[in-house]
Amino acid sequence: MLLQSDGRDVELLPALPADWPDGSVCGLRARGGLTVDIRWRGGQLAVASIRASRAADVRLRYGADVLEVRLAEGETLALGVG
Repeated sequence: MLLQSDGRDVELLPALPADWPDGSVCGLRARGGLTVDIRWRGGQLAVASIRASRAADVRLRYGADVLEVRLAEGETLALGVG
């Protein structure tokens, strides 16, 4: 599983298959009107981009890390990890 969402929480790479150590995906839809693009290397998140089609309070989760953000309609949040 590459993405899990429940309306406010969006978890990135919660169950990345071991056979996919490197890769990327674009256009995943998360609840709350969010579109997510992610890239990973060595089984770890490298880059994530979250676009909001409407205003949203979002709690991004990756492993034990949590980031709470408020996105305006049309806003994109880009994250580089590591």
